[in-house]
Amino acid sequence: MRLCYIVTILFAIGGAVFNDFSQASMLAFLFIAVSALPLLICALDTPALVSGTYVQSSRLAALRLVFLGLAIINVVVFVLGQGFRIADLFSPEGILQIAQQATADRYELGSTSGNPLLVCAVFVNAFLWAGARMPFLFALLIGLIPAAVYSILSTEKWPLYCAMSFFLTNVLLLRAIEGRRLGLASFGPAALLAVPAALLSLVMRQGISEGGAAVDASGELTYMLAHYMFGGYEAFGQWLGAHYDSCCTLGFYTFVGPASVLGLGERQQGVFEENIVVQGLETNIYTAWRYLAEDFSIIGPILLVSAYALGYRYCVLSHKPRAAMALFTILVVATLLQINTTVFVHNSVALAALACAIASGTLFYKPHESTRADHI
Repeated sequence: MRLCYIVTILFAIGGAVFNDFSQASMLAFLFIAVSALPLLICALDTPALVSGTYVQSSRLAALRLVFLGLAIINVVVFVLGQGFRIADLFSPEGILQIAQQATADRYELGSTSGNPLLVCAVFVNAFLWAGARMPFLFALLIGLIPAAVYSILSTEKWPLYCAMSFFLTNVLLLRAIEGRRLGLASFGPAALLAVPAALLSLVMRQGISEGGAAVDASGELTYMLAHYMFGGYEAFGQWLGAHYDSCCTLGFYTFVGPASVLGLGERQQGVFEENIVVQGLETNIYTAWRYLAEDFSIIGPILLVSAYALGYRYCVLSHKPRAAMALFTILVVATLLQINTTVFVHNSVALAALACAIASGTLFYKPHESTRADHI
């Protein structure tokens, strides 16, 4: 819980730094720091999770292969759905054409790319391979390459970022279960794969500039990637300053994915229709905190975080380590995704988060009787 609060604060600090400590970004920082504070209080006052064994079974190995196959099938289905052949994946021209077609379909026709169940499999695949007993770099490549390829072809950054979040969630769970120390160097290989793939996704979206020269991926696109990660904090701060008295849509935005499936509402492209200019670029990303504040008022986020923290504390104190591990899994995923959205905005993410929470609590966590893991 403490680590989740620290990551939340670091994201918000990144938003303030990127936006030159503007009034709006500082408002967002203060709001988020206070709203997430129950996580820190809970961590200081709650015994740590019972340590245990990260189980490596033949059933888990088989699941990894099944979800790797489904993640590959997702790419194949996407390519065929765009009207191209599998052979087009093996030529630069074919990849560029697929990417341009996907971008046109999304922005001109408003179509959403990918089957939610197959995209869900991409995220679960990343989660499962993070726990494989093999060199970290091999697990990283197997877990994330399907997501990287899908992001490049669809020119969407969020699938790769989500897959990275699920991968890192299981890495952190390993630390929680077995007491491993996780140095910052462990994230290096992940960044080496994720950042170039995200930049290439932007290149595919931009295509070729009007002058005929390839888009520069070293400066402008790096800035766009940073804007994608931290521009939302300025946007949220501006929204919060103008709508602090807004109330209440009672979960529609936070749970818009399931709500759209149940016919309770329609999910718009990008969820929020209004775009604002942040640091010279338009954005409609407001971080996960706008979803919570708009749905449940400005006091809603701290109440929801408190309720979740108390639920986790109850499971720990009631000697229900598997339930606590499942709750912790969802919390880590939500923490890593907060720069963009909540867990339940995209149905593929929601399904993956629930599947991974169940897996973490039942398949590969065998708690010891009395030893407790360190606080994380």
